[in-house]
This record gives sequence, C-alpha cells and structure tokens, in this order.
Amino acid sequence: MIFSVDEIFKFLNLLLRIGLVIYLVKRYAVGSIMKYIGQEKTAIDLLQQQRIQLRQECEQVEQTMKDEEKIFQAMQEKFAAWDKSVNAAAFQEQAMCKERQKKMNLLANRKLESIKRRHLMQEEIPALIEQATKDLQQAFQEDKARGQKYITKVLDALGE
Repeated sequence: MIFSVDEIFKFLNLLLRIGLVIYLVKRYAVGSIMKYIGQEKTAIDLLQQQRIQLRQECEQVEQTMKDEEKIFQAMQEKFAAWDKSVNAAAFQEQAMCKERQKKMNLLANRKLESIKRRHLMQEEIPALIEQATKDLQQAFQEDKARGQKYITKVLDALGE
C-alpha cells in the first residue's frame, strides 16, 4: 500500500480540518455549552428548592385548614350550646310570664270579688236591712203584743 503524496496531503488536510474543528469547538462551543449546562443545573436546583418549599407551604396550609376546621367545629358546638341555653331561658321566661299572667288574672278576679262584696255590704245590705226593719216595724205595729214579746226576748238574750 503505497500512498501517493497527494493522498497523504489530503489525509493531513483532513486531519488538520478535524483538529481545527475540535479546537474551535473546544475553544468556543464547549465553554458556552458548559455555561449553558451550568445555568440549567442551577435552574433545576432552584426549581427543586421551590418545589420543596411549595410542598412545605402546602402542608402548612393543609394543617392550618385542619386547625381552622377544628376551631370552626368547636365554635359551632359552643354556638349550639349557647343557642340551646338561650332557647331554654326564653322558654323559661315565657313560662314565667304565663304564670305571672295567671297570678295577675287571679288577683284581678279576687279584687273584683272584693269590690262586689264591698258594694253588696255598702249599698245592698243596708237597703235590705232598712227594708227588713220597715217590714218588722209594720208587722210589730199591727200586733203590739207580739212586738213586746220580741223586745223582751232580745233584751233577755243580751242580758245573758
């Protein structure tokens, strides 16, 4: 295998070109590519840190929501107990009002009866006594002996 000079120079020319391409790639492209790869790694690391931080924030938000749900449940229970006690107090107050109303009606009825009795005592009984007195006087005046017996009987009863 004998190579001609022309083939050797072509081969050397090819090696030179390949070497030049490798040199240029190493000199200019590798630095840019490494810089780009470094930036991408930094971006990936930053995104992973953000993902971790967001996961922690989500867990904190979920925990806060659970805590607030517990607080809400406790407040609902307290409100239900308060509402029950208020309703019980209102029912008791209503019952007391009805009881007071019954007492007032009873007192009003007693007062009315008292007024009726007083009216009877002040107006009707004196009129009845006066009428009875007139009837007795008339009866005793008609029969004087009978009147005298009655007076004697009353004086004897008073004397005893």
